[in-house]
Amino acid sequence: MKRECDALQQERYSDPTGDHVTPAHLPRALRFCPSDFLATPQELFAHSASDLDPYYSSRPGRPARMIRCDAPSDEILLYTSASCLDQHDVYGDRRAASSCVFKPTGLEPSESRSAALRLELRGPTGQIHPQESNRAHIRAAIVALQCRQWREEGWSSVVIASDSEYLVEGITNWVEIWQEDGWRTSRDTGDSREGDTVANQDLWEILLEEVLECSARGLEVKFWLIVHALNKGAQAEARHAAETLRDEESYCRYLYVWEYST
Repeated sequence: MKRECDALQQERYSDPTGDHVTPAHLPRALRFCPSDFLATPQELFAHSASDLDPYYSSRPGRPARMIRCDAPSDEILLYTSASCLDQHDVYGDRRAASSCVFKPTGLEPSESRSAALRLELRGPTGQIHPQESNRAHIRAAIVALQCRQWREEGWSSVVIASDSEYLVEGITNWVEIWQEDGWRTSRDTGDSREGDTVANQDLWEILLEEVLECSARGLEVKFWLIVHALNKGAQAEARHAAETLRDEESYCRYLYVWEYST
């Protein structure tokens, strides 16, 4: 893991917590790599409501979030994932969905801990796209940034933890190369067929816009690649959405919900 992060990030700077992130100017989204490369999300962020009291004494009125607990911080964790039923069945009824888990456990049963939706059949431009997991993973990150007003709640940084290498590498590394090459694939990004149109360009552009909008409001957005075993909650939410939610025809912005307190 450490070698992987070092190879990806030749130039790095350290934030006040000691973690390493990619430079702000290249790429536009930050790659989160803990100073302890073996650290898990459960070790760095509070995952239970009962663990939040020490960190909320100086933050009265804020909704319960998975807050960074190993250092003084206004940084929170969001899990995202995706699911696609029958993805490898060409003739099957493929159903993709996206999810974001943004609250700790142990809250009142009536409180929603997550946001989930079916992947729309048409993208932002109105073009029809196949139901598949890579696209749903990008959509999950968009939902994560749209579902709440994180900066207005008082947070300065959000860490999006995803089990999708496609998403994390794409937004923190490949997207800059794609933009420079006119949204054409490149061998520099591991594409076997150089010069093809980049898949899911419409959603990549939306995600970039969301990251830049957050940055303009003073909110850092970081992406953390985690293993599947550490993301079971978001995976379960995405699968449940794929199984139970109705088809969505057209893309629309996920409207945030304002929470004053828990």
